Amino acid sequence: RHSLLSVAAPQDIDVEDKYHLRDHQVVQIFFNALIVELCVTALWNDTSTNTVCDPVPANSTESNSADSNSTDTGDKQCSSSGNIKILTVIISGMFLALCLLATALVSRFIFRFGNM
Repeated sequence: RHSLLSVAAPQDIDVEDKYHLRDHQVVQIFFNALIVELCVTALWNDTSTNTVCDPVPANSTESNSADSNSTDTGDKQCSSSGNIKILTVIISGMFLALCLLATALVSRFIFRFGNM
């Protein structure tokens, strides 16, 4: 157990396990995971999870006009707006979860190795 639950309600120390994590090491693992989460979130900050509104002419015959220099400011409608890019959300969430898992496991291994 190396989560906030372990900090809030620690288990009894197993005297037979000389490699057990100390309380301050559990807190350090928690804050290591917190810092990694903030860094990964900052790196994925520019990732858009919403679709962009592509303006489409209100009348479909206007889009087929040959006059490319027209500056028509007529009413435009959005073809697909407000949808969530679910694949982007899943990929970024799984990447964050894997980074947190790797951070917690590596920190735990290092602390247990140091307790020998």
